[in-house]
Amino acid sequence: MKFIFKDYKLLNTDETKAVLEIRNSPAVRNASATSEIISLDAHCKWVRNLMPNSYFALIIEDQIIGGISLNGEFWGIFFSQQSEPVSRLVFVYIFLEYTAQKLPLIKSKIKKSNAQAVKFNQFFGFEICAEIILNGENFYILELERKKFQNCSKNPAFLKIKSIANSAKIEFVF
Repeated sequence: MKFIFKDYKLLNTDETKAVLEIRNSPAVRNASATSEIISLDAHCKWVRNLMPNSYFALIIEDQIIGGISLNGEFWGIFFSQQSEPVSRLVFVYIFLEYTAQKLPLIKSKIKKSNAQAVKFNQFFGFEICAEIILNGENFYILELERKKFQNCSKNPAFLKIKSIANSAKIEFVF
């Protein structure tokens, strides 16, 4: 299986629409800091102003299944409801491994009510370090130190994901 990370700035119109459709799905909107529906025009304007290599479409077998980003120290991710759980874990492992090589600390901001996302981040070694209120909503700030991520390999489930990722074809398009 091939895992492709494609910079938003390089997506064609159909790919851009596919990312936006997933982003505008109720499940993703409800978990996001900004829960409004985003128009295609507003999304395209936003993409034009992005830093290169900061937001990526996640592609398997020519199908976009989500998006992942690194904005400063903060990473974020979203997936389509139809994406396979193992594919989600592998994409995240690859991205965090890539990012941890460049940054000693990666942060995440998650709605306190989104227990599933908190557990997902904790699987990869993130720890809750603060609570904040943003636009009237409670969020956790989680942090992942490079060494903590590297030490997650004691978990058998983590080792399985790492093994799948290490045997996969990976492409970054930027």
